[in-house]
Amino acid sequence: QKCTKAGGCQKDGETYITMDANWRWLQHEDTYTNCWDQYKMWVNPDCSSAADQQKCAQNCMLEGVDYGKYGVTSDGTSMTMKFKGPDGNIGSRLYMLEQKAEAKARGASKADPSSWEYKTFNLLNKEFSFTVEAPKLSCGINGPIYFVEMNKDGDMDGTYNSAGPLYGTGYCDAQCP
Repeated sequence: QKCTKAGGCQKDGETYITMDANWRWLQHEDTYTNCWDQYKMWVNPDCSSAADQQKCAQNCMLEGVDYGKYGVTSDGTSMTMKFKGPDGNIGSRLYMLEQKAEAKARGASKADPSSWEYKTFNLLNKEFSFTVEAPKLSCGINGPIYFVEMNKDGDMDGTYNSAGPLYGTGYCDAQCP
């Protein structure tokens, strides 16, 4: 919602969520073998050198995700995010998305990754609010929300990354090289 003193609160377009690519399975397209090891190193034989990066991108696929498995649910107007999902999966990182205006105008499919971008917020002289039900947080768990500057297109370039924001790619914070 977008609220003003004069106009009250109004729906601010259609906003969707997506889960960060790090919580998705990156697999070889033919074998269902993970393309990464636990240290984010390529384990796929197609990816043995830096020169093979395009081949890696062509042969490894980023899967969709079952949000409920990670404790994320929505009723269409609000979202609940639990630290631990019902299967024991811990944590997640979510982003807000919106369909590009030009894609919406031409009636692009919502399944087309190129029709999405990350939602950006201009917060100068504005307020952002959210609710954390603190009594429902487990001991030692915080409930933060933070803003990180990312490319709206999720670094989608069509060669090495054809997934883009729809699949949660492009995250970078102070820990990036």
